[in-house]
Amino acid sequence: MFDKPSIGSQFEANLRTLDPACDGPPEPGERLSVTLGRRMKYPGDRGYLKYLVGLGYNRHLAGFLAANAVAIGQRREREARMFSKVSAAFRFIATPARGKKAFLRNARILLAASEQTSLLRLLFPERPLLELDFWRTLRWTIDGDESARQRLTEIAGEVAHRVSVPPGRKITAASAAHEYILDYALTFLGRKYTRDPVESSYDDPLSQATQEEFGIRKFDPRPAYRRLLQKRI
Repeated sequence: MFDKPSIGSQFEANLRTLDPACDGPPEPGERLSVTLGRRMKYPGDRGYLKYLVGLGYNRHLAGFLAANAVAIGQRREREARMFSKVSAAFRFIATPARGKKAFLRNARILLAASEQTSLLRLLFPERPLLELDFWRTLRWTIDGDESARQRLTEIAGEVAHRVSVPPGRKITAASAAHEYILDYALTFLGRKYTRDPVESSYDDPLSQATQEEFGIRKFDPRPAYRRLLQKRI
């Protein structure tokens, strides 16, 4: 159902508009659009691509989704690694009368987090104007505006109660990507993973696809399922 002529034609047309950089080898720090475009144009035959094509997805769409799953997984792993540091920095600037050097050091941590992750956006649900005020004041503070520091502390104090480090194991890129494919590919219909008791590994097709996509020997799909269950409650 995902390989109808109209869908295939649409993706064939999109391939002709891709950035020429998509034809070259991967480069460190390249734009995500180039990474996604390359996998869409040259899907390959591994991991998630094989899994999604087996479900009936168009190959080029499957290549795009596979690359996007990996990118989302890597971003979420990066965010998980940064969260403890970001949480401490946010609580620091939310406390009045902090020293200038330490305040600026923690403000720079938050600025880096805002540029590299989407963590801090979670602190301003349904309050876009306050979020905008925070980013603007954060940059003014780092640029040396002394009057902005007090306002930054006030804003941070309003949402500091939302900052907490979630318990349990940190999410991995493979687990986050697995969750994305489960959700997007509409394959989350109850318990779908299977375990080989002899090899002590999970041998269902999607778990095997995740192992191949990330080049890992063993993968546990259960955390991804638990997160999806939690989201759907």
